[in-house]
Amino acid sequence: MSNSAKSPSGPVGDEGRRNYPMSAHTLVTQEQVWAATAKCAKKIAEDYRSFKLTTDNPLYLLCVLKGSFIFTADLARFLADEGVPVKVEFICASSYGTGVETSGQVRMLLDVRDSVENRHILIVEDIVDSAITLQYLMRFMLAKKPASLKTVVLLDKPSGRKVEVLVDYPVITIPHAFVIGYGMDYAESYRELRDICVLKKEYYEKPESKV
Repeated sequence: MSNSAKSPSGPVGDEGRRNYPMSAHTLVTQEQVWAATAKCAKKIAEDYRSFKLTTDNPLYLLCVLKGSFIFTADLARFLADEGVPVKVEFICASSYGTGVETSGQVRMLLDVRDSVENRHILIVEDIVDSAITLQYLMRFMLAKKPASLKTVVLLDKPSGRKVEVLVDYPVITIPHAFVIGYGMDYAESYRELRDICVLKKEYYEKPESKV
């Protein structure tokens, strides 16, 4: 399929940019994500070389649903390019409802199915803002007694921190903005966009009622 073909992500414009009506602007293109993820995968491969990972002793990618599913898939393939055997597990915890602000209360919605005791775990997050959910997940997974536990985050937003959490592998650092696309949503919409975009305020800000 050519880049000019219409898709849920929108057609490519004259300047090679994909057009999204709900986007204020494109923050990171799909191609920029791939380049940064490939670079991160090389770093991860170097750091885990001493663990002598095999198919029987793989690196467990803990995909935090729903937002990181696309990032996890791409990261897994870039790690494969570096010779890193991986296994993917899924977990779901959320401090968001359908809005744009964290509630501060984390709910565990889905736990891993396999035992991860004495396994090397890499938590894969799409975005870290307040870091409340990531802190919760790290404590939750440490209780399962893994051999090692690290974190990789596609989009790190340090300005939004409410708790201190170490992100071992921040792929891209972004300013304060509400972003969508590449797996990330607003009210369960726009995950399918190829690029990471800043959502127009009119899509999530309710107009003030006139008295």
